[in-house]
Amino acid sequence: MKKYRQKIGQLGERIAEKFLKEKGYKIIDKNIHSRYGEIDILAKIKQKYVFFEIKARTSLSCGYPEEAINYQKLAKISRTINNYLIKHYKITDWQADCLSIKLDLSDKSAKIYHLKDLDFSDLE
Repeated sequence: MKKYRQKIGQLGERIAEKFLKEKGYKIIDKNIHSRYGEIDILAKIKQKYVFFEIKARTSLSCGYPEEAINYQKLAKISRTINNYLIKHYKITDWQADCLSIKLDLSDKSAKIYHLKDLDFSDLE
């Protein structure tokens, strides 16, 4: 089951990368790891850096993909971004977004929803 979820996650990330490039984003980095967690994609559009969390599902039986971003996941994302920004202090214009991807494996299609500017205010 874990390998299946990993494959779905990897497929989601590949679809997300293609989607972002088509929208004019430049991919800066992928799978940014820290001791706190991981950021799936860092991209740039115009002068803004955007940290992307990618959530992909093949079924809605466990809810929409973006619903997996709970308080704990949001805290990990926030800490990982802050860790990255400390090392790359010149980045000042940034935001965190989510790409929610609903995969239909039978017809090899995907519906992508771009949720912009994740809200970290509840973490303070």
